[in-house]
Amino acid sequence: MAQSVCQITAFSMQVMKSLLIKLFVNLNLSIEAAACIDPSKGQR
Repeated sequence: MAQSVCQITAFSMQVMKSLLIKLFVNLNLSIEAAACIDPSKGQR
């Protein structure tokens, strides 16, 4: 019983991690795209 809970937890952690990585990559790409379109936004 406890083992299955650990497996579910590990699986959900992996899913969360992959989602966060995808979100982070998308955010970086959108920031770079915005900087390419409008250079003044990229420089703070």
